[in-house]
Amino acid sequence: MNTDKGIPGSGLKIIAIIAMLIETFGLTFIMDLERKGFIHPIGNVIPVNNLFKIGGSAALVVLTLLLAEGFTHTLNLKYYVIRMAVAALMTEFAYDYLMSGGFNSLYQSVLVSYIIALFTLMIVQKIDQGLIVQGDESKNRTKQILGVFLVLVTTLLGMAVSEFFRGDYGCLAIMLVVFFYFFRNKKAAILTGGLIVFAVGHILHGLLDYVPLAILSGQAELLPEIFSFRFAVSFLAKDFSHVAAVIGAIIGLIFASLYNGKKGYQASKIAYYLFFPLHMLLMTVASTFLIVCLM
Repeated sequence: MNTDKGIPGSGLKIIAIIAMLIETFGLTFIMDLERKGFIHPIGNVIPVNNLFKIGGSAALVVLTLLLAEGFTHTLNLKYYVIRMAVAALMTEFAYDYLMSGGFNSLYQSVLVSYIIALFTLMIVQKIDQGLIVQGDESKNRTKQILGVFLVLVTTLLGMAVSEFFRGDYGCLAIMLVVFFYFFRNKKAAILTGGLIVFAVGHILHGLLDYVPLAILSGQAELLPEIFSFRFAVSFLAKDFSHVAAVIGAIIGLIFASLYNGKKGYQASKIAYYLFFPLHMLLMTVASTFLIVCLM
């Protein structure tokens, strides 16, 4: 992908920022206007704010590609993780305020999932370099198979940890980051395999959302039902947001496939990380102010 054609990393960051703004606009202005009756569902069935979830999925795909790319090329992995952790701490209040109007320990921002993904990649990279060694035909086949198995186990552990800490997008974020670590330079794989990974991860993350609710409510006997085919179908058919998520993923994967492997213009990293909490906080406050003015 090292070509002058395509989109550089800086261009993908701008696309991700625009996509995040679209999603947050739906979660603030549109959702608040719907709750107060100023906007009505499409066909009295589909909430308008669901359409804006397209931006969230598109941003997730692009950002997980950039995370895998950043992990691979960073000169200081420790500083990279610390920077992400600081951004996650700053974002948490804004995320809680956006999603529930106050502190909420049940759900964390997607940056928490990204931190877990980075630690997952640290282990995956060691396995990859020590056992798989992509493209080396002389490597012992048994070691390669063992390496693939260990990567799968590590990914599953990362997925479980992300779901345990209730990071936004949970296991889906981990799956995408690991996928892009191996296939970020393969356009065809991004467009086809990426969509499969997203679809499976989206369904799995959605179903796993019900697990803690069932346990905390004393209905653990419902767990087998949650992972049944019938429940999965009803979950997907519940609302349009799942369709919007897939549409957003397709858009994000198209942009990801156009990545040319170059950094592009390097803006302030501090400004980039500050964008996460600031845009959530400012749009939430602005939306609340608008509703007050309209009432």
